[in-house]
Amino acid sequence: MSTAEKRDFRISNNMIFHLVFSQAGTIAKALGELVMNAQDAGANVFKVTMTNDSFEASDNGHGFRSRQEIENWFEELGFDHSDELHQEDGRFSRFGLGRAQIMAFGSTDWYTNTFCMSVDIKARGISYELKADLPLVAGCTIKGQWYEPLSFTDLSNALREFEELIAFVKIDVEVNGKVVNRKNVKWDFETGTVQVKRRDTGGLQVYNQGVLVKTYPAYQYGSGVVVSKVPFTLNIARNDILHSSCNVWKEVRTLLRADAVEQATRKPRLTEDQRMLLLTQAVAGELTYEEIQSSAIIEDVTRRKWKFEKLFSGPVTVHTEGTRGQADRIQQSKLAFVLSPSMMQDVCVENPEALIEALERIVNRNRPLYPRKINYVPIGQLIAGNNERYTILPEKELTKTERAALGAIKRGMSDLTLAVNLTVHEKRRPARDVFIGESEHAKAWTDGSTYIVVSRKFLADNVRDGFRGFSGIANVLVHELCHDSNTATGHDHGAEFYEAFHDAILGRFSNLVGSGTRTMTAHFLGRAQKEGLKFGRAELRDLDREAEFERELLDETTFVDEVQAVAMAS
Repeated sequence: MSTAEKRDFRISNNMIFHLVFSQAGTIAKALGELVMNAQDAGANVFKVTMTNDSFEASDNGHGFRSRQEIENWFEELGFDHSDELHQEDGRFSRFGLGRAQIMAFGSTDWYTNTFCMSVDIKARGISYELKADLPLVAGCTIKGQWYEPLSFTDLSNALREFEELIAFVKIDVEVNGKVVNRKNVKWDFETGTVQVKRRDTGGLQVYNQGVLVKTYPAYQYGSGVVVSKVPFTLNIARNDILHSSCNVWKEVRTLLRADAVEQATRKPRLTEDQRMLLLTQAVAGELTYEEIQSSAIIEDVTRRKWKFEKLFSGPVTVHTEGTRGQADRIQQSKLAFVLSPSMMQDVCVENPEALIEALERIVNRNRPLYPRKINYVPIGQLIAGNNERYTILPEKELTKTERAALGAIKRGMSDLTLAVNLTVHEKRRPARDVFIGESEHAKAWTDGSTYIVVSRKFLADNVRDGFRGFSGIANVLVHELCHDSNTATGHDHGAEFYEAFHDAILGRFSNLVGSGTRTMTAHFLGRAQKEGLKFGRAELRDLDREAEFERELLDETTFVDEVQAVAMAS
C-alpha cells in the first residue's frame, strides 16, 4: 500500500550565492539598501565615508538588539515580515534580502550593540563569523574592504549615483561629512499618497518613500519627480513597480497622466515627449479628439509638427518607400501631405494603412454617425505618377517681375473666388493662396482647397501681354478654382466640370472675372512702374487704350489712377 508524506522545498547554497550577486547591480544601490535598513531601524542619521579601497557606513537606529534578532533577521535571508515588529518598523522591508547586496562588493564587518558579524563571501562562502561581548556600539556600523579597488572615476560615479538614489529620504544622509539628501523641496502639488515636482524636460523619476525606484520615459507620465508617502509594491530588486498589483501606483499613475496631459495641452509648442504623451494617450482611447485637436502632434516627413486638421486638407501619404528626396518633393509640390515613417512606430503599427486607421479612430471615436475619412494615397502611386516635377518656388527665388505678378494675382483673387462661389459651389469658400512654381507641362495646379500654383513658364508667357495676358491667367485661375481635388495627382474634366467652368466664365457673375482681371493688370503695371521695369508695347497700348476709353465714355480715369496709386505707394 502506497503512503504519502508532506515535505518542504529546500534552497541550495548556490541559490544563496545567486541572491547575493544577482541583486547587486551597483555599489550605490547596495548602499541605498543600507539607508533603507537604517530608516526601518528608527535611525534619523545615516553616515557613509568611501575611499578607493574601503567604506564605512553607520546609523543611530536600534540595530540588532539580541542574538535572537541576529539569527532571525541577519542570518536568515528572505525572513518573514508579518510579525508585529516588522509591521511597525518595516517601512521598506519586504523581502529580507537587501542587506546582502553590499556583501557582493567586499568583505564586511557589522558592529551592532555588543556583537560583530564578519562576512566574506569570496573567502568563506555563505558562512559568517559571529562575535559577542564586544564594546557597545550604538545603532549599526558596517566597515568594508572592496574586493576590487575603485578607480577615481568609479568612486565619483558611485557617490553621484548614491546621492541621486536617496535624494528624498526623510533621515539625514551624510556622504564624507556632507548632508546630500534634499530637504525643504517646494512641491508643485501633493496628495495623501505622493508629492510631485514638475520639470520641463527629462523623464519621470519615481521615488519610493524617498528612494529612487525607476525613471520612466516622459512620454508615459510626463517629466518631473514623484515621491511616495506610502510604499509602492516593488519587485525584489526594488528597481520597478509591480504595476498590476500595486494599488497605490494605479492611483498615482492616473493622477500623473492627467496632470501631464493638462500641462502639455496648455503649451503652444510641445516637447517631443509631450507630443508622444498626447499621441499615445489618444491612440489608447484615454484622450478624446477634442482634447488633443489643438495640439501639434502629427509629424510630417520633414519632422515639422501639425494639428490633426492637416490630415483633412488634401491627399495624405506615408514615406515608406522611395528616397527621402522623393518624399520631400511630393510634400513641397503639395501633391500630398507626407507623414513621417516614425509615426507608425509612435502608434505601434506596422504599415501605412494601419496608421491611417489608427488616426481615423482617434478622430471618429465620439462621432460614429458622421465619421471623417483621410484621403490616403500610397506613396508608391504618387512616385509612379509623379514623372512630371511639381515644385513651389520660395518667394526669395522669384524675379522682380514674378514678385510683381504674384502680388497682382493675389489682389485679383477675391473677385475670381467670388465668381466661382456664386456660380459653382453651394458653400462659400475662402480665397486660395497663390504661389509660383515650376512644372514641365502644367500651367497651374491646386490642392483643391487651400492653394493654387501658377507655372513660372506660363506666367512668363502672359504677364507682359497686358489685358490679354492677364485674361489668360485669370481663366486658368478660375479653372483651378473649379477643381475641389488635387490636380497634380490627377483630376477629372468631365461634363460636370466644364459646365461649372463655363458658368463661372460666361455666367451672370462673369463680370467679377473681368473686374479681377482688371485689378490684376492695374496692380501689376503699377508695381512694374515702381520697380523700374520697362513697359512692353502691349502694356503701353493697354494703358493708352484704357485711359482713352475712360475719359471719353466714363469721364474718369479709374484704371490709370489705380496704376499710379500702386506706383506711388510707399
